[in-house]
Amino acid sequence: MKRFLLFLTCMTVFSSVSFAQLPDGSMAPDWTMTDIEGNEHHLYEYLDNGYAVVLDFSATWCGPCWSYHLSGALEELYINHGPAGMPNVSETTTDDVMVIFIEGDESTTTEDLYGTGSNTTGNWVENTPYPIIDDHAQTSIYMISAWPTIYTICQNGIINESGQISTEAHYELAVACAISSLDYQVDSTSPSVQDGLDENVFTMNVVSSSTMSEELLITVSTDAPADWSSLVSVNGGAAASEITITTSEDMANSIELIVSPGTTAALANYTVEVTSITNPGNPVLTSDYFVAHGITDIIVDKGGVASQFNQDFINGLDLAGNITYGLLDSDKFVEAIGNNQLSEVGHIYYNMGWVFPSFTNELVEALTTFIDGGGNMYVSGQDIGWDTWDSNPAANGTAQTRDFYTDYLSADYQNDGSGSNNQLTPFEDEIFNPAGSSAIIDVHDGNIYPDEFDPIAPATAIFHYNSNASKVGGTRVFENNHKVVYLGIDQGMIADADVRNKVIQISHDWFHGVISGIELDAAFGNMFGEVYPNPSSDYVLIPLDNLTEDVSIQVFDIVGREVFSDKINSGVAQYNLDVNTFNNGVYQVLITNNAGKSTTLSIEVIK
Repeated sequence: MKRFLLFLTCMTVFSSVSFAQLPDGSMAPDWTMTDIEGNEHHLYEYLDNGYAVVLDFSATWCGPCWSYHLSGALEELYINHGPAGMPNVSETTTDDVMVIFIEGDESTTTEDLYGTGSNTTGNWVENTPYPIIDDHAQTSIYMISAWPTIYTICQNGIINESGQISTEAHYELAVACAISSLDYQVDSTSPSVQDGLDENVFTMNVVSSSTMSEELLITVSTDAPADWSSLVSVNGGAAASEITITTSEDMANSIELIVSPGTTAALANYTVEVTSITNPGNPVLTSDYFVAHGITDIIVDKGGVASQFNQDFINGLDLAGNITYGLLDSDKFVEAIGNNQLSEVGHIYYNMGWVFPSFTNELVEALTTFIDGGGNMYVSGQDIGWDTWDSNPAANGTAQTRDFYTDYLSADYQNDGSGSNNQLTPFEDEIFNPAGSSAIIDVHDGNIYPDEFDPIAPATAIFHYNSNASKVGGTRVFENNHKVVYLGIDQGMIADADVRNKVIQISHDWFHGVISGIELDAAFGNMFGEVYPNPSSDYVLIPLDNLTEDVSIQVFDIVGREVFSDKINSGVAQYNLDVNTFNNGVYQVLITNNAGKSTTLSIEVIK
């Protein structure tokens, strides 16, 4: 079963010495060596010139080394990010990374490098754009115990084993190297997510370890609405849209970001950027802060491959007419709940995608706190059950995450599904049946594992796979004042965009009380005419046609709180709903008869 990429290594054998690998965080030994083209390379010279250096220690006979070489990860890294002006480097290079291949096995020959020797897997020189060094002198010094060993060396000489990772991951590490090598750093000293207040203040210190002074520009960028404002200040001085500071050794500059939310609801992201005026080539240091004001719903992004499905959640919430939602990554969500923030949020949509671990102890602790407080949760992702319950060493289940799966998802994991589960089919459920059915598609390069699980009472099955009702792939539960919807595939695996969006819309409407578990009856709904005026500032008139029984009326605000209830007597031809005490916003009106049949109406209050 293809579940994850497993990179292998070839163990080295030394006749008299056994090496332990250079530990991460140690200083890289300096060297000067000559490549097979006759060019000299000096490690510390590259570091001093501001380059992170990636060293690929390989052996020509090593299969895993050859496989990674053919992947092109380091080739792409060198071409797009290598030193400007060097052979094969793009004209649009970021000019901050150097890549060097070192054939470090003493037993191999030059012919092996060119693929013509007896101890080789192919031609290592052909189409390799970066320098190749055939020299085993550094093998013992760098304590190479397996091939390939790939190190990333930061500009400050600190070494990290980066391994067989993607081009993107290598470059992210190189950028992190550049930042960690700076003489000045930013230390945040306040929570990074806050509920909206009249004035929100975030604090951070800029500290330098250099004896040389450095002039820095502090600016702020944001996606906040136009009626919000922000300023920065240093050491308690006057606030401005941007400020300039000077750093020196052991002197801390205390920075304040001051945010004043407007009336528009938003989960606004403020990015504080620290740019060197003295050395404009230095990387920009960034710190992200968030203010949640008037936000009722949040998409919680697991990150990684899950992020590509965020738009599916956004589309569903847009379809529901929600204008008070935001997006936050899972780490920030955990931090916010731990700091008792996001107090206005009543509903979350966890986009797990196909990222492991699907749940961590820290995340389920935050989710438990949120749900126990009356919050509702939608979660979708493939292999959540497998990752939580399988005995495979690669799975990440813990006692805490398993308890959460059972107690809050109200699901009993049955089986790791396969590509044969290729249709998502709704049960005859009064809430989710209108979503319809959809094909399940491959969005993970052949990795299709729709989880199969059974609902634990009082949970209800809402989706199954194909025509087999015993293979449940979706459940919902309403218990202890909270609602949870659990789908065993990624949102993006639902092929039909309409179904994909409706699943989110229906979850939203169920959470907000727009729909309940009560049967929505078309004939019953036809007894009620179109409400007017809508929008209104004082009264909304609900026409009634041939009302032959008493009915109840309930009004819910956008977060699902009941704000009004009453009884409409049989025979009434028009009901006057008094909205004078309602705040501005959209409300759902639920009208129900004694038999449990109901209809919903939407009204808006604007004053």
